[in-house]
Amino acid sequence: MKCVECGSIQKTFDERLGEMTCSECGLVLISELFEETVSMVSSKGDFVHSGDKGRLGSAELRGKLNTMLMNYAVKTKVSPIDKGVVFCNMLLSNFSSTPYLKQRAERIYSDVYKTGKFHNHTLEERACAVIYYLLRENGTPVSYHDVCKVEFQSNQKKVKNLSKKIMKHYGNSVLRKPISHEYMIEKLTSSLTDDKVFYSQVKSIHDFYEPIIESSYYNRPPTYYVALCWIASNCNLRKDITCSLISDKSGYSRTAIRDTTKALLALIGKKHVKEIKGKELK
Repeated sequence: MKCVECGSIQKTFDERLGEMTCSECGLVLISELFEETVSMVSSKGDFVHSGDKGRLGSAELRGKLNTMLMNYAVKTKVSPIDKGVVFCNMLLSNFSSTPYLKQRAERIYSDVYKTGKFHNHTLEERACAVIYYLLRENGTPVSYHDVCKVEFQSNQKKVKNLSKKIMKHYGNSVLRKPISHEYMIEKLTSSLTDDKVFYSQVKSIHDFYEPIIESSYYNRPPTYYVALCWIASNCNLRKDITCSLISDKSGYSRTAIRDTTKALLALIGKKHVKEIKGKELK
């Protein structure tokens, strides 16, 4: 069987996934069809989600999608880049519907594809790495776990290595890109409660600390935003927002949250969280 993407006849069979892939470019050539579902492909190469309750890109549907995409590509002669962009759009739809981001994802995929850095990576892995880079570049980052599992079941290690190659291709400029504080706060608070008031409470704590941090040598650790939530919970006597809940939803330990909280309180001359319970920070 000749690969429709690169023309190679070298193939590799993955017994665990039941897939035959191209040894040169990683395209899935043959996949086991686990479940029947209906997903149409538009004339533009975009997948149209059906009313089926199964998540597009799940383990049951992944083989079906790859086969459909391959057949569609053979019949319509879709370019290798366009096929990859379809997967990027599928994944990006879980995080944003902004037209600019779709256009930027296409540009990134095209740029990196031409460098040969996608060699030996599946379409899913390429899409995950591209979208991870894109969202970080946009100041709205997501974790490797989320980008790898929300639509596909991609190997995090492979995606991480590929995303690093993409960063290097663009001069690692994304590492200096500022993160949207509002986005990070909204993302975390929405996982803790449906009460929009809590977002405002955490945002208020963030705004209080911003000038203090800017004028100090304090570097924000990964637990910075979860610590803001714990501080806001104490200042506003939110019994529904416990340290255990924050830990469970964020993945950070209670010890790490309390240590960061202690460091932030030290910036305003406080030692214990009990000193700010029910009080406005000054």
